[in-house]
Parts: sequence; C-alpha cells; structure tokens
Amino acid sequence: MSEDQSFEECNFSTPNMELAEVVVATPWSRVLEIGCAVGALAAHCQKDRTGTYWVGVEPTKAAIVYARQRLDEVYNCSVEAFENESYAESFDLVVLGDVLEHLEDPWSQLKRLVGFLKIGGSVVASIPNVNHWGVHHMLLRGRFTYQEHGIMDRTHLRFFTIAEIGELFEQAGLHVDNVQAISQESAGMNAFVESYCELQAKLGILNPNLGAELSTFQWIVRGKRVQ
Repeated sequence: MSEDQSFEECNFSTPNMELAEVVVATPWSRVLEIGCAVGALAAHCQKDRTGTYWVGVEPTKAAIVYARQRLDEVYNCSVEAFENESYAESFDLVVLGDVLEHLEDPWSQLKRLVGFLKIGGSVVASIPNVNHWGVHHMLLRGRFTYQEHGIMDRTHLRFFTIAEIGELFEQAGLHVDNVQAISQESAGMNAFVESYCELQAKLGILNPNLGAELSTFQWIVRGKRVQ
C-alpha cells in the first residue's frame, strides 16, 4: 500500500473484532495502542464508554490523519522511537495488534512497554501462529515462502508458537491470564490436522495440544503486570 492510498479503502479501516472483544472485556480507562493505524480499534472500543483516554503510536503518515480524529493523542513514530517519561506507569492497558512479529527485538520492546502500565494493568496482543497447519504443509513441500499477507507476511521479522508467546510475556513481567485461539477454516485443514496428530504419536512427540495449535491462525493473549 502506498503512502497516499486512502486507509479508509483498506483493511486497516476495520478493527480486528476478536482482538476488540478481549480489549472491551479488560478493565481500562487509559489505553496506549502501538500500531493504531487509522484508529478503528479505538473508535470501536470507546463507542459505549465515557471518561476514557486513548493514546496511539503509528509510524505511517497516511494513517495519522484519520487516527487523530478518533484518538486523544497520536504519535507519528515507530515503537522503538516512542518515549514519554510522563507516561511511566500511567496506563491501564497496552494494545499490540499484529505488532510484535514486525519488531527486530520484541522481547526488549515489550518489556519496555510494560513500564508504561500501572501495576495490575494489562497487555493485549494479537500474534500470528507459526505452528499453523498451513506452515507445516508448506515446509513438508520444501518451501518457506513469504507472502503479502497472513502468517508468512514478508514484513514479519519474528515468528512465535504459543509456548514462545508465553515466554515472551513472562520475561516482560506479565502473567498470562487469557488466551484466545483464532481459527480460519480452509480446505484440507481438518484432514491434515488429523493425519499430523497421528504422525506425532507414531514419532513419540508429545504435545497434547497439537491439534488445537495446528488449527490456530492467530493467538490473542492478555497478560497482567504483576509488579
């Protein structure tokens, strides 16, 4: 997408509804959203609330025009460049919708972002699942091909399974208290997952959750700052 293309004509104008459900179900009045795009998530989650304050960070200039109409504050910079000492321990919620996989060092950035949370505040993130059956299907054919969208988006720098996501949150000082598995039905998925689980048993590889993990396209994870 070019810088001057209208964000109202692309997918950024529609919020991730599964992510929005977890955000709405989480207690907050002050939110910091990294990668807020045009502010669609903020607009959706705040429509029935009063007394809230939503701050966004967005590196794409074309999105800022729209985001500033919907959010209380918007910073036009990357997450790595974002800094504001007055925000230390001031937010109830940090939202990272499809952001962490794009970062060179998501471990240090997540840990730094937790510093903007109040004690007891939460991080909610949506993260693609590299343990998806489609990735295994591709690898079995000897390929690891990047694409324009999805799990194999060519702009993704890091890849995570649910186990690695748990470790990522833990090292940042977060206790995971909610995990949502988002599945996308597609031709051949059920047959592949069933056969792959049978192969796992034959190989003696023990992962009782393999079927669910293979069927999950994206994880939505919430973690609470414990100290």
